[in-house]
Amino acid sequence: MPAWLENLRRRSLITRELVLVFCVVCFLAIVAPIAYSIGGFLGLVAATSACGVCLLGSGSALVVGHFARTSRHFLYGVLAGMMLRMGVPLLFCVACILGEGQLFIGGGPYYLVVFYPVALTVETMMSLPLNERSSDPSENLVL
Repeated sequence: MPAWLENLRRRSLITRELVLVFCVVCFLAIVAPIAYSIGGFLGLVAATSACGVCLLGSGSALVVGHFARTSRHFLYGVLAGMMLRMGVPLLFCVACILGEGQLFIGGGPYYLVVFYPVALTVETMMSLPLNERSSDPSENLVL
């Protein structure tokens, strides 16, 4: 793993949350003109809503993962984070489809498909366990 990414993962929770927000909002800056050209103002609102929902799910998963990162219950943190990361956008998608409202017409579920992989990738990179290097080289061997 690159040294800059390892250094970034060692930062505080707030710093990692800000990196997540920065990356997803920068991607929104790329998607927003496309969404506006396709669906007008309604498409822009749908894209921004999908971006916010993905940020909410990934940000909450990052918080849960942070507190379970160094404990013995790391797998419970991963499971809870996965449920938040997937559950929040999924509930938004179901609400858009069943409600058949303006967000559905604007393409909200489609924009979830656009923003979810970006948020997932950044959040996963920020929440991986830290690489603790041992002083004994034989302990670092993988069999």
